[in-house]
Amino acid sequence: MVCYGSGAPGGIFLPLLAIGALIGNAYGVVLVHFFYFDSIYISNFIISAMAGYFTAVVRAPITGTILITEMTGSFDHLLSLAVVSIVAYIVADLLVSKPIYDSAAEAPCHAINITF
Repeated sequence: MVCYGSGAPGGIFLPLLAIGALIGNAYGVVLVHFFYFDSIYISNFIISAMAGYFTAVVRAPITGTILITEMTGSFDHLLSLAVVSIVAYIVADLLVSKPIYDSAAEAPCHAINITF
C-alpha cells in the first residue's frame, strides 16, 4: 500500500517481485527439506515464482517473462519463465481474478489534504 500509494514510478513492481521471491523461496525450502531436492534449485524456484506471481497479478505474461529475464541477466531461464508466465495467466483467468490495474482504477481515490 505504501509503495503504490506513494505515487513513485514502479511503486507496485517491487512488492510484487518481493512477494513472488518469498513464495518461491518458501516453496524451494520446503522441497529441499521434505523432498530432498538439491538446494541449488532454490534460486530457480525464486526466479520462476517472481515471474508467475507478477503475471498472475498484472496479467502481462510477456512483460513478466522479459522483466525477470532482464533481472537475471541471462537467457538461461527464458523458456521456463515463459511457461510459468503462461500457466499463471491461464490460472488467474480461470479463477476470474481482475488485473491489479483494473482493481486500482475502480477503487475510489481520496486525496489527503495536509495543512500547516
